[in-house]
Amino acid sequence: MSLSERQHQLISLAITTGGNITSHLSVLKGGAKMNMIRSLQAQGLVVQQQNQWLITDSAKAAVSQPINPLRDRFKSHGISERHYVLLSHAASDPHDRIAPYLKAKGGAKLNVLRYLSDQGWIEQANGAWLITQKAKALLTRINQASPSFIKTPNATAQTAPVTVAVRENSKIALLISLLSHPSGVSMDQLCQATGWQAHTVRGCFSNTLKKKLNLNLASHRGAGENRLYRIDAS
Repeated sequence: MSLSERQHQLISLAITTGGNITSHLSVLKGGAKMNMIRSLQAQGLVVQQQNQWLITDSAKAAVSQPINPLRDRFKSHGISERHYVLLSHAASDPHDRIAPYLKAKGGAKLNVLRYLSDQGWIEQANGAWLITQKAKALLTRINQASPSFIKTPNATAQTAPVTVAVRENSKIALLISLLSHPSGVSMDQLCQATGWQAHTVRGCFSNTLKKKLNLNLASHRGAGENRLYRIDAS
């Protein structure tokens, strides 16, 4: 079982407090907190006892395994997943601009621009911040070394990877996390984790995961005749 970086951190903290993860979940707010609980519960990593969330033996075993290998891949190239997505958008922009894809505001926005500039990944020209050839070369190296569900661009844009940003702690991110388990996950589990009806989950499969994110989905019959779904990265 592959944990996200945040899941790994929360479970590790819970181990230091006797297995109670409740207080550590307070760093998340509103929907993000509920999505995290649903994800952990659907994976069998937490159980509720007397209004407290406790980690399971499966959770303790999971933290001994590597964190999400895709994020490790970004880290090995010296870039965060967030910056990878941001630069990929800029690389696919017809004018190499990064500003239209910056969601941060004020000081946070300036910090991002300063960091990317210090790395040599963006440069200022005619009053606009543009992606550099150094950044494009980095994106190409990452895509060539990464699993197949990071899609490289078509033949007309060899150095401009096309990617779709998935907001962390969103229901789409939750679906991808659950579907990344090699053993697969049932439709009932997906509905329980997201709070969606089955037809909404299937619509997300078709319109978002397959068409927009270019993910390959596979399914097979599991125990009890339940169909199990997973992302096929082969």
